[in-house]
Amino acid sequence: MKKLASLAFLFALLLALCACGQVEPVLSTAPPATSTTASPTTQPPATHPIECPVSYIDAPEAYKPILDALYIFVHAVRQGNRELATKAFDAIGIPDESVLYMNETDDLGYAITDINRDGIPELVILKENSPNVLSLHTLKGDTPVYLLNDWGRYSYGQFAADGTLYCQDISSGGCFFYSYRLEPSADRLTDADNNLFMFMHDEYYRGFSNSKGAGERGLTEKEYQAIYKEFNSPANPMPLTYIPIEQ
Repeated sequence: MKKLASLAFLFALLLALCACGQVEPVLSTAPPATSTTASPTTQPPATHPIECPVSYIDAPEAYKPILDALYIFVHAVRQGNRELATKAFDAIGIPDESVLYMNETDDLGYAITDINRDGIPELVILKENSPNVLSLHTLKGDTPVYLLNDWGRYSYGQFAADGTLYCQDISSGGCFFYSYRLEPSADRLTDADNNLFMFMHDEYYRGFSNSKGAGERGLTEKEYQAIYKEFNSPANPMPLTYIPIEQ
């Protein structure tokens, strides 16, 4: 009996000691352990450097910086890097911002051709299945020379087989038509026959020609359409071999 009493006393004593030493739990302020599993993110992926080709088909080495800009433009658009795309676009020399092609870059390319048969190859930037010249360069020695400095904002043109570049500049005031030539070894375009036609699409067509001295006069629909066709689609166009920039 005494033995049982002693055991009960010891048990009670142990419970008392445990109660006296108990500590209230405290929330830890330490950061949780870092997970080794990557968390999903809504941030866009980082853009990768754009590596341009070492060279371009049929293109003289001197034209590489311009073609690099065209190549970078196409890939910057796809990456969504508008700042880089805009810088590259400016370096290409396309004067019309309405053809920035921010969503249409798959058919941009170029052609190499000797427009005036002087032994100097010109660089023509264009789109596949389109004869319209977007940008034009020639060479002065080993230096590229931009030839469209005088083009209006909305100009575009096509080459005839004889090297004449027929251009249109469409604005709210009407249609302006120009024709240019690149003389042998020249580094700028010159007027083909010093002509400038202006057509106002009002109650009737009005035309102005300073090459023929006709002055301002009314034009018939037939006259207007004939001149429009000449400048919009030359009867004998210059064949251009299109080369995609992603060759």
